Amino acid sequence: MAKLRQLILFFIIFFWGIFLLNNACTACSWSMNIGTVDSPYDDSDMAACVADAATKSGAIVILIPNCDVTWDAIIPINMTNWTNVTSLTIQGASKTGTVITNSSWAVTTKTNRKFRLTNLTAKGKVLGSNGAAVLVKGDTKPSLGGGFRIDNIIFDSDIDPNGRAIFIFGDTYGLIDNIDSNWYGQFSIVYTGIANLSWSTDDSFGTADAVYLENSKLTNKQPSYQNMVMDHWDGARVVVRYNNISGYYFGGHDNIGTIRANRHWEVYNNIMYTNSSYGSPLLGDRGGTGYIYNNQMISTGAYPFYGPTSGITLTNYRSWSKRDTWCDNITEKICVSGTVKNCSSDADCGGISGACQPVDGNIDGTGYPCRDQIGMGKNQTSRPALFWNNTLKIQNNLPVLVNAMVNNNCVSDSSETLCNPLAIASGDARWMANNHIKENRDFCNGATIPLSCNGLETTYAAYACPHPLTGLTGSCDPTLAGTLGYNVNISDTTPPSAPSGLVVN
Repeated sequence: MAKLRQLILFFIIFFWGIFLLNNACTACSWSMNIGTVDSPYDDSDMAACVADAATKSGAIVILIPNCDVTWDAIIPINMTNWTNVTSLTIQGASKTGTVITNSSWAVTTKTNRKFRLTNLTAKGKVLGSNGAAVLVKGDTKPSLGGGFRIDNIIFDSDIDPNGRAIFIFGDTYGLIDNIDSNWYGQFSIVYTGIANLSWSTDDSFGTADAVYLENSKLTNKQPSYQNMVMDHWDGARVVVRYNNISGYYFGGHDNIGTIRANRHWEVYNNIMYTNSSYGSPLLGDRGGTGYIYNNQMISTGAYPFYGPTSGITLTNYRSWSKRDTWCDNITEKICVSGTVKNCSSDADCGGISGACQPVDGNIDGTGYPCRDQIGMGKNQTSRPALFWNNTLKIQNNLPVLVNAMVNNNCVSDSSETLCNPLAIASGDARWMANNHIKENRDFCNGATIPLSCNGLETTYAAYACPHPLTGLTGSCDPTLAGTLGYNVNISDTTPPSAPSGLVVN
């Protein structure tokens, strides 16, 4: 009998130990398709939840309870092989209660699969070489039933975080909204990696096929230095609307070297604040085309911008400064498919027909149109940029309507290594404006939307607002700038209910 009692006691202790061990090792608790990260909410616990999610089917939600933790590793999420998952939402318990220091995510999306990160605070630095606290790459698109959403997040960094808050990379589109950011340095970047494809396909103005930034309050904490609120290049398509932006300017890249310019942009109904003296124009475009309207620029300083500018400035670096090549009257060719390099014939580009193309148009002996310059659309055809109803308020003065204008270019350089020889020969500081970026040809200004520019009729209409990815109803008021003009009828910060009718693996 004693041996029997000992044997029973042994099995009780044995199985109880296994139970405790299993619970001690549990990193994620699941109820149907909703998982909850278990204490201590470390990056390894979060990664375990992600690994579990990959094996499931349908719409998956991972909840992070209120916590204040510091992570030591990036959370990789690669949805490309998640065969049965249609969407993944990672959601904190509350925007201010779920606090993660060194929060760093690297998400790879896929075509029609949705990804969402929401309802938490991301503090501190960017881990590793991730490039951002939230990196989203891949090819998910709302027009294909997918799309990403990054929303209801507080981004906070007091010193150089070693990266941006958000980095969107690839042929991927979605929404960044309801952000409260106090970030040290550049807030976000959009880089496609598919510039040649983007520049050879139709415009997508007023559609879901862009990266949207809306209804957010963004402050640059880097003292005495302006940064881009959304750097964009290499065929990027972006929309920035109904935001309060402080200490940042909107700008992107033109075609310099082998990197192509942003494809197109829409910037409207934002309030942009600056306290800089002789700083960057708040709306400074270098390539592509688009629409900039209904923005309010407000300066606390008497002389906010360098040079003669209204706060909206257009330029093309290769028109006045050598960036591998000048935009001039010397014909140069480059491969536009495959490896990007100089060429003299298609044979230099792998024999692909039409792959070796002139960098610039040079239709008038000046190089015009310069590759990807302001006012260029699909396949380097004229698509003038439009600017209207933008205002600038300096200190206590009344706001005044301002137009886009073209930068001056340098006119003297004895060695001709920094200034375009054609500009030097002309002796005209306005040579770029008189030849490469001409008003009423490459861009048009107006108090209201120009009905046409360079003979092209305006057919533009803004995309639905709020963005449909929010799932919210409401409207956006075109007469109001900033978040005040962004109206919704419901809050979207409560965790979703458990999905029904789904298969759980």
